[in-house]
Amino acid sequence: MPSSGLLRILFIGDIIGRPGRRAVTDLLPGIKGEYGIDFTVANCENAAGGFGVTTKLVGELTDLGIDVLTSGNHIWDRREVAEDLDSFTNVLRPYNYPPGLPGRGWGTFETADGRKVVVVNLQGRVFMRPIDCPFRAADELLKSIETSQTDGVAGTWDYIAPELRRGASPSAQSDLYSLGVTLFQIAAGDVQRPLGEWESQVRSEVLREDIRRCIATDPAERWARAADLAQALRSHDQRLRALDLQRAHAAQR
Repeated sequence: MPSSGLLRILFIGDIIGRPGRRAVTDLLPGIKGEYGIDFTVANCENAAGGFGVTTKLVGELTDLGIDVLTSGNHIWDRREVAEDLDSFTNVLRPYNYPPGLPGRGWGTFETADGRKVVVVNLQGRVFMRPIDCPFRAADELLKSIETSQTDGVAGTWDYIAPELRRGASPSAQSDLYSLGVTLFQIAAGDVQRPLGEWESQVRSEVLREDIRRCIATDPAERWARAADLAQALRSHDQRLRALDLQRAHAAQR
């Protein structure tokens, strides 16, 4: 399947021992090719005989095309890895462990075509040894990176146009994307609401179309100028009446 504007991420659960490694070796290339996978994440903490992972296996799994290797409590089972986690660029240990331990719990990585992906590794606490709350840790981390820096472009993540997240330069169209998000939030009456299923939150069909042209994934499909959007917004009521009249005439035919 050819790649598109979507970012296709494959998540693989525990790779357990030799059978798990053999399954990944046999199946991963075909899956990535069939579905056009752009980025692959897998849990490696049980790849060595069902307990821990070795430096050699980290290299082998990476060579198979796995971009990021996550883990859990078993990442500490093999001393050679546990003591040298700082040396791995693509291996994560749980973020919600106490500070000062080797390794890191999150990172920003890149796809083959240069798109950035943030991966956060968290561990639950049910039937596990006590560690920091993963939900609180995630909230704190997200707040710390809420103001993102991407190739010289700073801003709150929800307002940054998709092309800027991929490293493109700012443009009038990327500004219009941010404006579209703000327009939606004003219409929804909630200035913190993420886009999500945004269309159901905007009652006016005419305004929905204006916002849709602001937040289109392809910059070429957005408004050419802010002045054009301003003119459309000023004529909102007139356009809405015209649309209602058109539907009334159609219903009488």
